[in-house]
Amino acid sequence: MQAPEQSAAAPRSALMRFLVPQWEYSCPRFSAHVHFGIGAVLVGVTILVLALGYWWGALLLLAAALHCWLGHYDMTVARSAPRRT
Repeated sequence: MQAPEQSAAAPRSALMRFLVPQWEYSCPRFSAHVHFGIGAVLVGVTILVLALGYWWGALLLLAAALHCWLGHYDMTVARSAPRRT
């Protein structure tokens, strides 16, 4: 009789299934680059909006910071995962 595998993925909650798409689990490095790219675009848009004199554009920095944090999180997950061969 063999012991069950310890590498089985934990079931995802309904909230995580709604917030995190499946492709982010299968390609964490790609999703990190996507989040970093979106964060960079949001910083550029923030600079443009602030240059036009609209101070509400500073709120876009919150969204940019969130995407950069998500990119950092995805890169951390990608580094800790074993390499696929």
